[in-house]
Amino acid sequence: CLGEFLKLHFHEKLPKLSKPVHIIHAGSSIQYISDWKGLLKEFANYQPKILILEDLLAGEIPTFITTQNFYGKKVRSRFLNINELIEEVQALGFELTYRSRCTQNFLSKKGGALPMKNFSSQYQLRYGAHLMFRRVES
Repeated sequence: CLGEFLKLHFHEKLPKLSKPVHIIHAGSSIQYISDWKGLLKEFANYQPKILILEDLLAGEIPTFITTQNFYGKKVRSRFLNINELIEEVQALGFELTYRSRCTQNFLSKKGGALPMKNFSSQYQLRYGAHLMFRRVES
């Protein structure tokens, strides 16, 4: 129940809207999208003032795709070079206003590093990222 937030909406598919939106928030999702650049372009078409990308599997690593073991299921997952991601969003008319490390609980370790010891060192990402962008007014 959204209670007093009557104007707050959640969508499973991107809707056609006649007006710009204020905020777009994508949490723990970009890494599962094959055409993540296309999705970012679709987000930009909504002309949000703020774009929040939370819990990203992104860092100072080369971009690569792997299979994630997720509670017994195999899920394709993409790890992104964070600079490539930031440049992609900036090219859509946004500026980075906030960047922080994303900590999670993994393998019963509170705020521990990502369990990536099975990858060669160049692909190991210790922590994901949170990014927030502001649309640059032209």
